[in-house]
Parts: sequence; C-alpha cells; structure tokens
Amino acid sequence: MRQKSDRKSNSGFFDIVIYAKFLIPILLMAHGQTPFSLADVTFWTGSGSHASVLVIDWNGADNADKSLAWGYRWESAATSQDMLNTVLLADARLYAKLSANQPISVYGLGYDTNGDGDFAISDNTVFDTNGIAVAGTGSADGAVALTPDQYAEGWFSAFWHFGMSDENPFDEGSSWTTAGVGLSDRDLVDGSWDSLAYDAIFSFDDYAENPTPAPLPHICDLNSDVACNTDDIQVLYSQPWGLPPGDPAFDLNHDDVVDSADLDRWLLEAGTAHEFATAYRRGDSNLDRRIDITDFNTLAANFSPIGSAGMIPRWEVGNFDGNKQVDVTDFNFLAKNFSPTGYAASAGAGSGLGPNHGSLFLAVPEPGCWMLSIAALGAGCTLWVASRITKWRCPTSPLEDGQLHSVISHARDSGKKKSCTGRAILTKLATHSPVQASAQRLPERQSQACCPTPPDW
Repeated sequence: MRQKSDRKSNSGFFDIVIYAKFLIPILLMAHGQTPFSLADVTFWTGSGSHASVLVIDWNGADNADKSLAWGYRWESAATSQDMLNTVLLADARLYAKLSANQPISVYGLGYDTNGDGDFAISDNTVFDTNGIAVAGTGSADGAVALTPDQYAEGWFSAFWHFGMSDENPFDEGSSWTTAGVGLSDRDLVDGSWDSLAYDAIFSFDDYAENPTPAPLPHICDLNSDVACNTDDIQVLYSQPWGLPPGDPAFDLNHDDVVDSADLDRWLLEAGTAHEFATAYRRGDSNLDRRIDITDFNTLAANFSPIGSAGMIPRWEVGNFDGNKQVDVTDFNFLAKNFSPTGYAASAGAGSGLGPNHGSLFLAVPEPGCWMLSIAALGAGCTLWVASRITKWRCPTSPLEDGQLHSVISHARDSGKKKSCTGRAILTKLATHSPVQASAQRLPERQSQACCPTPPDW
C-alpha cells in the first residue's frame, strides 16, 4: 500500500489529483456503475434552461446489461410524466404501455432496437403515433416483442421500478432511491435523474445501470417513421426549394436554404443509415444500389418533360432532381451513374457528392437530335422532331443491361459528336423500347442530318 507523504509540496497534491482522476472511475465500475454525466447524453428533448435525464433499463437485476439515457430540457415546472411523454414523442423507437388512470402507471416499455420501424408485441397491442398504448391491468402481464427488439411488461407478475435522484446517481457518493410516488407526482429539479428498471421479482432495489446515450435518429428520417426511404425524399421534395426552411430538419447541410445540396446530403446520410460506405446515387429509383435496366424502364414509363398538373413526381418514378418533371436532367443522372453491377466503392462525381452538385452530367445538345432520343422514352414513344411530331410504336423486346450499357457508354464517350449521340440512342431505343408496339423509322433526310455515319452498336 502506498504510504501518505508528509511532504507539503505541489507535486504531492498533483499526485492525489492524478490518482483520483483514474481511481474514481475504477471504484464506480467496481460497484457496478459506469461513469456517466449530462455531457454524455446525446438525445435531448424539450426546451428550457433546466435539464433532467431519463434512464431505462430492461433488466434491472443484471448489473452488466446496458441501459439507455435521454435528456429532457424544461422551464418553470415539469414532472417525470412530462419527461417520459416528451421522450416518447421525440424518439420513434421508444414505446410504452401505460395505465389510463392518474397517477399514471407504466405497464410496459419497448424499444425498436434494430431501428427498422417494425415494432409489435404478442398481445396485439396497438400503439399510437406517439408510441403510447393505454391498457388496463388485465393486459399488463406476459406480452413479449414479436421482433428482435426490447420489450418488458408487468403489473402482477413483475413491474417497472421507478427510481429517482436529485443529482447524478453515477457520481461518487450518489445513488438512486425508490421514488415512492407516481410519475405524475414526481416534480423534477434541475439536474435530476429518473430510473425505470424492470424488476422481475419485486425486489424494489433494481435501478438503471451502465447507461449509454440513446442514439439520435438519422437525419435522413424526415417523416419520423424510423426509416430512411423514398418517402423521406418526397417529404424533402414537398418543401419550397431555394428558400430558407420552415423546419430546420429539412436543411440537411445547414446552409439556410432547401435545395439540391440537401438531397445530396440525404443520399449520403441514407447510405450511412443503411451501413453502406458511400451515398446512394441519383438514377437509383428503387435504392437497390444498382442503376440498371429496371431504373431505366421506370424512367421510360414515367417520362414527362412537361410535368403533370403541378404534382411533384416521386423519386421512384424517375424524378432525381426534385422538380416537377421526369425529364432530360433525370436521364442524364441515370446515364452518368449507370452501374448494373452496383456502385463503385468510393464516392465522387455522380454519387451526389463533390463539386458537381446538381449539374447535368451529360451536355444537352440541340433538340433536333437529342430530344428525339429522350422523347422516345415516353409512354407511347412520342418523338419530338424539331417543330413537328412523329408517333412511334415500339416493339415488345426490352433492353437488357448489357445493351443499355452499350448505349449509355457511347452517350458518355461520344465527345464532340453530341448531336449524333441522340440519334444513335434513338436508333437503339426504337428497336428495344420497354413500351410495347412496332417501330417506324425516321425519314432518311432526318437520319442523315443527325448522324451521317451512325455508330456501330
């Protein structure tokens, strides 16, 4: 054992400080506590100058399991019930089965552990949009989660033990105590902590231990349904673009305007949320990490360069830039990012990232040829020939990935012969359109004007 020093020197003082810095966390862990403070909380709810913390432990008897902690900010006065309700509203992954009577009782608590938005329990309880279900004591015991998530309930066979502390219970010398009142009767004080721990044997001494910060929702979940999918893109599309956001949640890149750059950021965040190393790419209509014949056929079937009664087409029908049309810009994104075997490993131009935000990846040549090829994508294969319109009827044979790859590759690599690119793509699409019918050739004069020597497909 180290002997106390009689030397009254600064070095001895600093020795004590250093030992304390490392010894206190060790002592806390030895007593089953993990050092944790307000500063460790990441998911904050509410607003105000006061702060409290809610910690939930689904196995109060286990000293080694992890609990989840949420922060709650408030002003003037608040109760533990206010804190729980606010956290339930803010975190779409948290669920509660509560009593109808006051003071409120907690029968069950659940958590969507894998974050897939699919949470259900075995007694078919229906939770409202805030994650709350009201039940009687006859429906308070025995239900379990049907999905690989967390859920525990009880009233007669087990119960949720309510603990409290007016200071950090994970600090040295501090601890939890039984609240002795219901959630609605517990008045919070600044810096207070609440514990809800599942007590399977009515020990009355189970408290939340080993807290970890409840994870923040992904910023790509714009409609709070615990998923990042094309529904969120449509919510983003519905915002007024080019203007400051009415809700800061839609300004994903924090530049005080909602625009194409926020869509780029969404594609990146959604990729991260789904555990991919790179962003999703424009052109991937079904978000399957491949831009292939399926995406092409989707865009072809929904091609509408003049829009549709002011409605904003969805991402999954080929609207990759958030405007009111499925048009040449969307085709350019698909062409640039075409990757039937999957995305490249690294992000870059064409991934929706980098200096090419919102730019057209293929230059748009004069309408005389290019618009012929793009219009061929539309339902019925309507072709725009300068100022006159020619109707095409297309064959039943759809393009295969390899054939479309040849078309797209030539479009990207055609160099200065951009006016011929449209004619060449048209030639290919006219005989391999995903729309049913039979082809009619362009007048020879128009063909020669566009491409005197069509490329060899």
